[in-house]
Amino acid sequence: MLSILSSVSMWGQSVFEVNGISYRIIKEADESATFGTVHVCSKKNGKYEGNINIPNAIKQGSDKYADSYKVVGIDDEAFANCEDLNSVTLPPSIEILGKRAFSESGIKKISIPYGNLQSISEYAFFSSSLQSISLPKCIQKIEPIAFGQCMELESFSSEGIIEIGIGAFNSCSNLKTVNLPETLLRIGEGAFRDCGFTKIKLPNSLTSIGNSAFSGCDALLSITIPQQITQIEEYTFFLCKKIESIKLPSSLTRIKEGAFSLCDNLSSIEIPGKITEIGDRAFYGCENMKSLYLKTKTPPMLVKLKGKGKETSLFFEDKKPTCKIYVPKESLNSFMSAKVWEPYKDMIEPYSY
Repeated sequence: MLSILSSVSMWGQSVFEVNGISYRIIKEADESATFGTVHVCSKKNGKYEGNINIPNAIKQGSDKYADSYKVVGIDDEAFANCEDLNSVTLPPSIEILGKRAFSESGIKKISIPYGNLQSISEYAFFSSSLQSISLPKCIQKIEPIAFGQCMELESFSSEGIIEIGIGAFNSCSNLKTVNLPETLLRIGEGAFRDCGFTKIKLPNSLTSIGNSAFSGCDALLSITIPQQITQIEEYTFFLCKKIESIKLPSSLTRIKEGAFSLCDNLSSIEIPGKITEIGDRAFYGCENMKSLYLKTKTPPMLVKLKGKGKETSLFFEDKKPTCKIYVPKESLNSFMSAKVWEPYKDMIEPYSY
C-alpha cells in the first residue's frame, strides 16, 4: 500500500503526492466504480528529476479507508522544462498524454506499453532530449509537432500508426532510423522536414504525403513512392540535395509546384504514363539533371500558379540544365506542337518505351 506524502489544493481540484509524483483527481470513486481516476500533474514545488515509474493505480491515505485511484492521464506540461528528468515509464492504464507533457525537458527515454493510449499529443516531446521512441500498436496517431526539434532523437519505430501529423518530426536533424508500419495511411505537411536519415521505406499502405513532408532532408539518398500515391504535393522533396534516385508509382497523375526543386544530385527521373499535370518549377534548380523520361502519350499540362511570373517554368525561369526530355516516339509530334512545351523543343527527344 502506498502512503500519501502531502495533500494540497490547486485550481479548485484536489492534488496530492505519492512517492514523489503529484496527482490531480479527475473523478472520485462512487457506487458505479471502485476506483476513482487521476492524472499525473506538475509538482507544486520543484521539478521532476531522474527516473520516474508511474503506477497503474495509487492510494491516497494509509489505512483501510484509503481512497483508490486509477492513473489515466498525464496533464498538459506535467513534465515540461524538467531539465534533470532522465526516463519515464508509463502504465498501460494511461489514456491521455497532455499537450507539451514533456516539452523542453531532459527526458532521454520513455517506455510506453500496449494499453489505452491512442495518440501522442501536440508538442508532447517538443525540443526535449529524447534519444529514441518506439510506439506500441495501440497508438494510431501522432499529433502536430509532437517530436518537433528533438535534436537528439536518433530512431523512431511504430507498430500501428495510421497518421503522422503536421511537422511531427520537424527538424529532428539526428534522426537516422525510421521504421514505419504497413498501417500508415497519411504523412502530414512538413512531417519529416529537415531530418537526418539517408533512407526511409514508405509502406505500401500509404495514401497521402503532405506538402514539404521531406523538404530539407539533405542526407536522403533515395526513395520509392508507394503505388497508392496519386500526386506529389508542393515542395515535398525541396532541398533534398543528395538524393540520387526517386522511383515514382505508375498511379501518379500530378506533380505539384516545386516538388523536386533544388535536388542538386538528381540526374535522372522517370515520370509514369498517367501523369496529367506538372507544377511550376517542379525541377527548379536541378542543375545536374541529364535525363527526364516522360512515359505519357499525351503531353501533360505545365501548371502555373496565379501571380507567379508570366510563364510556367519546368526548370529555371532563365536557365535550363543540359537535359534531354525523352517522350514516347509516337507522341513526338504532339509534344512539339503543344504550346506549353514549346520552350523545351530543343530538349525533347523520341524514345521507345
